[in-house]
Amino acid sequence: MKKLRQILAMTGVVLLLAMYIITFISAFGHSETAQIWFRASLACTFIIPVFLYAVIMVARVLSGRRQEKIDTIVFDVGDVLVDFPWQKYGLSLGISPKDMAFIEKHVFSTDIWDEFDRGMKPYEEVVNSFCARYPGHEASIHLILDDLHKALIPMPYAEEWVKSLKDKGYKIYILSNWSERNYRILLENGSFPFLKWTDGATWSFEVHQIKPDRAIFQTLCRTWQIDPSRAVFIDDNPRNIEAAGAFGLNTILFTGYEDAKAQLAELGIS
Repeated sequence: MKKLRQILAMTGVVLLLAMYIITFISAFGHSETAQIWFRASLACTFIIPVFLYAVIMVARVLSGRRQEKIDTIVFDVGDVLVDFPWQKYGLSLGISPKDMAFIEKHVFSTDIWDEFDRGMKPYEEVVNSFCARYPGHEASIHLILDDLHKALIPMPYAEEWVKSLKDKGYKIYILSNWSERNYRILLENGSFPFLKWTDGATWSFEVHQIKPDRAIFQTLCRTWQIDPSRAVFIDDNPRNIEAAGAFGLNTILFTGYEDAKAQLAELGIS
């Protein structure tokens, strides 16, 4: 909306300058054509501002209608509502930076980890699979995975943010790729304080689907009767955001709390 106003304002300035120049030149002419141009340019100096003002008002009304239709907010959890500084945690356990880089590439970014999040393999089988696939890294794999829940900490703003949106009448849901083991431990530890302010959650391990697959967005909306056009999805992963947008959800790529709040405000949510 702001960008549209800027474009219209610049267009108006250019047109008005052109009309003033024509008016000035035509004022010295004596032909009938010059006088017609003179009168036309004078008229346009009034008509153009009125027209542009009307266009801006219509755009503002239409924008307001679009903003008012949002009634649902869907949150990702990891790195949005819960901090996951696993690199820092791994280094604190004495794992070398080289091994940390290896784990990032060969553990967290693998099909085995996806299956863990999908709830298709128990924890013991997942760890054994990694250890069998990468002999020589067994100790580091166990160190980082056995107590991974200790690296997960609620963001300081998380509960108050979710609660404030709930208090304003928005429906709040969770959509997150998450393993059952870590979910159970964190739930027991009270590490999901924001959950009590939500209307429901779709966890990947429960539905055996993961983002960015289209199926999990379908499951989310079908389960909780969410109209995608009336919902906004907040996630820190560009691939998930792209998939959610293609599905029809309004989206916000999370890069920080204040930025997300500002983007919500542009949708009329504050």
